Amino acid sequence: MFIDETNSRNWAGEGTWMKFFQPLIDAARESGSPVIAANAPRDYVRRARSEGHDALRALPSPQRDLYELPITHETGFGAADWNTRWDAYQARFRAIMSSEGEDANAPEVRTRLDAAFLSQSTWDGTMGASIARALDAGAPKVVACAGCFHIERDGGTVLQCEARRARTKVLTVTVIDETSRVLREEDRNAADVVIYGFPVTRKKDEVPAAIEPLIEPVLEPGITPPPAPTL
Repeated sequence: MFIDETNSRNWAGEGTWMKFFQPLIDAARESGSPVIAANAPRDYVRRARSEGHDALRALPSPQRDLYELPITHETGFGAADWNTRWDAYQARFRAIMSSEGEDANAPEVRTRLDAAFLSQSTWDGTMGASIARALDAGAPKVVACAGCFHIERDGGTVLQCEARRARTKVLTVTVIDETSRVLREEDRNAADVVIYGFPVTRKKDEVPAAIEPLIEPVLEPGITPPPAPTL
């Protein structure tokens, strides 16, 4: 089976494929919608962090066909705004990934966080390119499920899709595992649509979606289960 051949059955914890991901596949099948494996394989995400993007860029096909490296600088009309937003995304990543009391801009800390961002941005580049390719191939719309940090507040996947298809209309949706009848101030501008679900009690060793795979040395790169935002 696909889930066993790809070691996905326990992708984000024991039994998470059948609980979280299989319902997405089933819903797509019932509606006759194709499913795209949009992300980069784990090995290349790890290598982005340890070897850098230049090493991945130098790999031959068919390896090179399995991932897309991020666009990190735009030129031309509107480029300044996009570059500012990409820099802000990387700054948010550094801030959330730095330890408590740690200066995210200290040279040794920044070196470590920048290496981790190479993995994060490889995910974003690959997912953004996958969305763009599907639209270029004639898909009327694409629903992308990813960890919240990739999507919220001008997340990297949104920016990478935009860099490849500047005129694409994007609607972002995020599900927050808190209960509220009104939009909380801290959630304002998180996405175009903010949905409150039920609070989730996590174990002490669990960390937020999309950031979990970059914590060293315990966790492997991967996709955290829903609640997942939609692009």
